[in-house]
Amino acid sequence: TACNASPEDWYAMQFDDPEVGDGFVQLIRNTRAEDDTFDLHMIVHNPEDIYFFENMENGDIMQLTGEQLMAGIPLSLAKREGVVWFYHIVTL
Repeated sequence: TACNASPEDWYAMQFDDPEVGDGFVQLIRNTRAEDDTFDLHMIVHNPEDIYFFENMENGDIMQLTGEQLMAGIPLSLAKREGVVWFYHIVTL
Protein backbone atom coordinates (compact mmCIF):
# COMPACT_ATOMS: atom_id res chain seq x y z
CA THR A 1 0.00 0.00 0.00
CA ALA A 2 1.43 3.35 -1.02
CA CYS A 3 2.19 5.98 1.63
CA ASN A 4 -0.06 9.07 1.33
CA ALA A 5 0.26 12.32 3.28
CA SER A 6 -2.74 14.23 1.90
CA PRO A 7 -5.60 14.98 4.34
CA GLU A 8 -7.94 13.46 1.72
CA ASP A 9 -6.19 10.08 1.87
CA TRP A 10 -5.72 7.17 4.21
CA TYR A 11 -2.19 6.54 5.52
CA ALA A 12 -0.81 3.00 5.91
CA MET A 13 2.65 1.74 6.81
CA GLN A 14 3.98 -1.79 7.31
CA PHE A 15 6.90 -2.49 9.63
CA ASP A 16 8.23 -6.03 9.20
CA ASP A 17 11.11 -7.99 10.76
CA PRO A 18 11.53 -11.02 8.46
CA GLU A 19 14.23 -12.57 10.65
CA VAL A 20 11.85 -12.81 13.61
CA GLY A 21 8.58 -13.19 11.70
CA ASP A 22 6.89 -10.29 13.51
CA GLY A 23 5.77 -6.83 12.59
CA PHE A 24 2.93 -4.36 12.65
CA VAL A 25 0.82 -2.21 10.36
CA GLN A 26 -0.30 1.31 11.18
CA LEU A 27 -3.42 2.69 9.53
CA ILE A 28 -4.77 6.25 9.80
CA ARG A 29 -7.83 7.79 8.22
CA ASN A 30 -7.02 11.45 7.64
CA THR A 31 -9.40 14.30 8.42
CA ARG A 32 -10.89 14.69 4.93
CA ALA A 33 -10.72 11.08 3.69
CA GLU A 34 -14.23 10.41 2.41
CA ASP A 35 -13.99 6.64 1.85
CA ASP A 36 -15.25 4.70 4.89
CA THR A 37 -13.07 1.66 4.11
CA PHE A 38 -9.53 1.16 2.91
CA ASP A 39 -8.10 -1.91 1.16
CA LEU A 40 -4.81 -2.72 2.87
CA HIS A 41 -2.31 -4.59 0.67
CA MET A 42 0.72 -5.97 2.50
CA ILE A 43 4.12 -7.17 1.37
CA VAL A 44 4.36 -10.85 2.32
CA HIS A 45 7.26 -13.30 2.18
CA ASN A 46 5.19 -16.36 1.27
CA PRO A 47 1.51 -16.35 0.19
CA GLU A 48 0.96 -19.60 2.12
CA ASP A 49 2.13 -18.16 5.48
CA ILE A 50 -0.47 -17.50 8.16
CA TYR A 51 -0.52 -14.06 9.78
CA PHE A 52 -1.96 -13.71 13.29
CA PHE A 53 -2.96 -10.09 14.02
CA GLU A 54 -3.82 -8.46 17.34
CA ASN A 55 -5.07 -4.97 18.12
CA MET A 56 -3.56 -4.28 21.57
CA GLU A 57 -6.01 -1.44 22.28
CA ASN A 58 -9.20 -3.48 22.12
CA GLY A 59 -8.03 -7.11 22.00
CA ASP A 60 -9.43 -7.81 18.51
CA ILE A 61 -7.66 -10.60 16.66
CA MET A 62 -7.71 -11.86 13.07
CA GLN A 63 -5.98 -14.62 11.14
CA LEU A 64 -5.23 -14.19 7.44
CA THR A 65 -3.09 -15.86 4.80
CA GLY A 66 -0.34 -14.09 2.94
CA GLU A 67 -2.40 -14.55 -0.21
CA GLN A 68 -5.34 -12.68 1.35
CA LEU A 69 -3.05 -9.85 2.48
CA MET A 70 -1.52 -9.52 -0.98
CA ALA A 71 -5.00 -9.30 -2.53
CA GLY A 72 -6.06 -6.66 0.01
CA ILE A 73 -8.30 -6.65 3.06
CA PRO A 74 -10.92 -3.94 3.72
CA LEU A 75 -10.52 -2.03 6.99
CA SER A 76 -12.77 0.71 8.40
CA LEU A 77 -12.05 3.66 10.68
CA ALA A 78 -13.79 6.90 11.60
CA LYS A 79 -12.24 10.16 10.40
CA ARG A 80 -9.17 11.23 12.43
CA GLU A 81 -8.83 7.70 13.80
CA GLY A 82 -5.89 5.32 13.67
CA VAL A 83 -5.10 1.72 14.54
CA VAL A 84 -2.01 -0.45 14.95
CA TRP A 85 -2.25 -4.17 14.25
CA PHE A 86 0.69 -6.28 15.52
CA TYR A 87 1.30 -9.57 13.72
CA HIS A 88 3.23 -12.81 13.99
CA ILE A 89 3.90 -14.99 10.95
CA VAL A 90 3.61 -18.78 11.01
CA THR A 91 5.30 -20.46 8.06
CA LEU A 92 3.65 -23.63 6.80
